[in-house]
Amino acid sequence: MPIVGGSLTGKAFEEDTRRSLQSFGASHDNFWFMRLSDYRSWIAANKKLINVKQPADFMAIYRGVPHFIECKSTVRDMGWDTNFLKPHQHDSLCEITEAGGHGWVFIMHKVPYNNSAWAVSIDLFDRLKAGLPPRRVSFRWELLDAEAIPLSRTGRVWDLAPIFNGGI
Repeated sequence: MPIVGGSLTGKAFEEDTRRSLQSFGASHDNFWFMRLSDYRSWIAANKKLINVKQPADFMAIYRGVPHFIECKSTVRDMGWDTNFLKPHQHDSLCEITEAGGHGWVFIMHKVPYNNSAWAVSIDLFDRLKAGLPPRRVSFRWELLDAEAIPLSRTGRVWDLAPIFNGGI
């Protein structure tokens, strides 16, 4: 069985996240979310269009507080490469946090039949990255286990309650 490449793995995780946000919204009042269009959406309309850089994959508002969520996934065994978060994405997550909202990086380690995922606030991301040894750019899975908010699976969705109910 072939290993799913980065782009397809990422799209599957984004779809999982969309379902998870939808599920959270169905059981919580005062919640709204939106999937922000990405490059593939633009080129599907017209291959000559130039993509506008989006701040994140999703925007959500819960109880009046805005959240940006950027989804990242990998099949790498050694950990998650922090360079996968693009500078404009990092800047957007920082900006929403500085404005009183929350910026999140959702990271999934895709392993057949045993995916793991974590939510990392942009502030924690910066602290963890600053603490990496010289020349290391990856967060080991054990570091995420110890420091990040684990996302547990309930059926086909990730439980997002710890994120929206104060899990900073």
